[in-house]
Amino acid sequence: MTKRIVTKIGDIFSAELDEHSKCYFQYIANDLSQLNSSVVRVFDTHYPIGATPKMEEIVVDKVAFYAHTMLRPGIQDGAWQKVGKSNNLGLAALQQVLFVTTQAFKTLISGPTQVALIPVDPHENWYIWHINEEHKAVGKLSRKDIGHIEPSAVYSYISIIDRMRYGFYHESNIVYDVIMRIPRPDVDIYVRKDMQKEGYVHYLHFHGAKAIREMFIFPKCTIRLSTKEPNVDGRLLYNKLFGEVNWRHEDFISMEDFEAKWNEDCQ
Repeated sequence: MTKRIVTKIGDIFSAELDEHSKCYFQYIANDLSQLNSSVVRVFDTHYPIGATPKMEEIVVDKVAFYAHTMLRPGIQDGAWQKVGKSNNLGLAALQQVLFVTTQAFKTLISGPTQVALIPVDPHENWYIWHINEEHKAVGKLSRKDIGHIEPSAVYSYISIIDRMRYGFYHESNIVYDVIMRIPRPDVDIYVRKDMQKEGYVHYLHFHGAKAIREMFIFPKCTIRLSTKEPNVDGRLLYNKLFGEVNWRHEDFISMEDFEAKWNEDCQ
């Protein structure tokens, strides 16, 4: 018989990020305006696997991000486990957070039975809300709003743990046209862009927000740049911050894929 899973507001969960570290989050609310999903606050500190911090120590940590998710699949699949509880929910801070989403269509109602979807620019069709409030159409996001927004969807445990590890969601998200992806300072990120018009494939290795290695792969040659060799054949090592580009989900590659290309025919 399947074990009954009971979760209550205030529950604290631990999620292993790799064989060395783990991260904690707390279930703090339900949001009726977002499919009645669970709202969690994820804490910033990454602890060693063997650490056993006190619950009240965990909940006063800096909040890395807030998110909507479903707790049950993560418990069932062993992605996270309940480790304790606290009545400190940080709800005052949560009320300052604006969740945002956008749509590429608007609904036009022209009669009792006549409804049409009109294509619009999603950059000018944003909706914002605090938890358990109606979604408010705002058109473009204001500078005031941008300082408090969180991308909103009901994220899978895979996406939540990705953001714990890296500091951002990997999936394509128009929100990152407006705010920057901010990686954790100690994380390594690998991306690949097929620059067909320019005739090369572009690879980048970021450590935190800064590029530390770069490759241009042309049909007949490969140019490699790094912090040790930042200037090769007139090309300079990429100097934009990672978050200045809204990377698409398909741009992200594994360390193994990057290293295979970096070491290919490399003397």
